[in-house]
Amino acid sequence: MLSAPEIEQLIVLAKQLPNRFPAILDAAGKAAPADIEFGFLDGELRLFQIRPFLDSDNARNNELLRELDAPLAARGTNVVSLDEIP
Repeated sequence: MLSAPEIEQLIVLAKQLPNRFPAILDAAGKAAPADIEFGFLDGELRLFQIRPFLDSDNARNNELLRELDAPLAARGTNVVSLDEIP
């Protein structure tokens, strides 16, 4: 579970992303979703990479990957608002 200071750092990053990094565009030149990988080390946000999000039918329908995701799906969804710090 993320701590309040970690969530605060994510909020700051989310607000800074459009100004700090070039937009990811699709073939038509429209904004496309990004896959953003990050982690925390000693409570400090570390950005690993930002790349275009690629959806894969093969991955989505892979039985092994579905089994790996099942425990997470069973726990439900925790929504974190990027407009407020808990």
